[in-house]
Parts: sequence; structure tokens; C-alpha cells
Amino acid sequence: MPATGQLSISDVVVAPGDEELVTLRVSNIGTVEESYSIVSTGLVQGWTVIDPPSITVRAGDEQKVAIALRPPKSWTAPAGPSPLTIRVVPHDAEGEVTLVEGTVTVLAYDDRRLSLPHRVEQGRRRAEFDVVLENLGNARASCRLAITDPSKRLTGRFEPPSLGVDPGDSGSVRLIVSARRRNWSRTARAVPFEVHAIQEGHHEAIAGGTLLHDPFVSGRALGRAAAVVAVAAALVGLWVGVDYASGATGILVLLAFAALVSIGFGALGAFLALRTGS
Repeated sequence: MPATGQLSISDVVVAPGDEELVTLRVSNIGTVEESYSIVSTGLVQGWTVIDPPSITVRAGDEQKVAIALRPPKSWTAPAGPSPLTIRVVPHDAEGEVTLVEGTVTVLAYDDRRLSLPHRVEQGRRRAEFDVVLENLGNARASCRLAITDPSKRLTGRFEPPSLGVDPGDSGSVRLIVSARRRNWSRTARAVPFEVHAIQEGHHEAIAGGTLLHDPFVSGRALGRAAAVVAVAAALVGLWVGVDYASGATGILVLLAFAALVSIGFGALGAFLALRTGS
């Protein structure tokens, strides 16, 4: 026999991880006793509990059914309104199904995780990092990205500068970190920084990274340059000596001069190498 149904609350608001209880009144408008199955359909079916799921109602009488709405705290329960549809199905006349409809609005919550798969990169002037945003919340994340550096030694550029990620998904951008000044010290310098995923009205997601800033000129390179200069000076001295000096004595003097120049530049290269630590 046909029935009618009415929800105690037609527009339900519930937070993920919480529970909201609604009462369904089922009235038997027929002339004989009837049994009914109470079934939830649609997107909310997976987290709707009906107690009892089957009832028997005498003619002209009504019975209450408890409906518990328990959306999980997961991206699988998307934020926003969804239809709540309850089917009241009579056992002996399944064609006369009664639909009781309402709306369930699931509140949004954030669970955004920012990471740098390679947290340390090395470079003389700049380095590139991958930035990954994972959205485990139930609402879309639309974030702009920013870099902060307490030492004020770095600048950063994101490609692209913003990122949109649907619930349960992840996305990535490229970050190019550049040093504002050259590193003239003798060793590499570790410069930490933070990356922020920012959306107005939402908590920021933060991840840390480090640029290992190499010296602009290594001590080994300076030593080699000094050695090259010394050899060049010696060759020039010999060439000039051959042209202008006469006799064995002049040549010996020039050779001694070239040796002294070579020793002097070699010592300079060794000193610079020790200063830069390489």
C-alpha cells in the first residue's frame, strides 16, 4: 500500500567526522497493514545509516525511523550541498515507491600538505626545486605560492605562480631559487627558506628547503689561473731575453728571473687556494 514520508529536518548541515540525526515519519495511508523497506540513495548513501531499515505500519498509523548522517573526514565526502533521497518501498507493491527528499550540506575542511621532494639543491647562482601540493581535504584548493627567506639572501620564482588542486588530487610547480649576491666565501653556504601555499580564509601549507650556495670562484680555479699567469710571464721573459740579451751570462740571468717569477706566482696560487678552502 502507498505511504507518505516526512523528514524532521529537510536541510541538514553536518561537519565531516561528525553526526547529524534526522527523523523520518512514515505514514501508511492504505487500508491494510504494510511492511516497508527504507533505503537511502545518491552520493550520501555510503555514509547514511537507517535504523531500522525495515518497518511494519498498521493502516492509518505512522512510525518513526532514525536516519544518521555521518560523512567521513575525507576528500571522498565533498564539501557543499548534496541531495538526500530516501525511498520508502512497500514489500507487496514495489511499484508504489515513495520518495522523501531533502538536502545535506557537508562543511569544508582543509588538509593540505606541501612538500619539496628534494629539499636541498646546490648551485653557484641558482637552483631549481619541485614543489608538490597534496589536497586531502574535501574542497578545492586554489593557492598562490610564496617564498620567505629570513636571511634576505634569496629570491624565488614559481612556474606557474599559482596552483589549483581538486580534493584527493595533487599538483606540482617548479621553483627557481636565486641568490641575490655571489658567494665570495671559501666554502659553500647553506641558506634555508620556506615555501607557502596561501588561500584567503584557509590555513597555509608550509614546506622548508635549503639552497647550498657554492662559492663563485673556487680556490682550485684561482690556483690554476695563477699557475697559467706564472708560465706566461716566464715565457715572455725568455722571449724578451733571447731578443735583447747577449751571451751566456744574459741568458742565465733571464732564466733565473723566469724561475723567480714562476715561484712567486705559484706561491700566490697556493695562498689563494688555502684562503678559499679548496
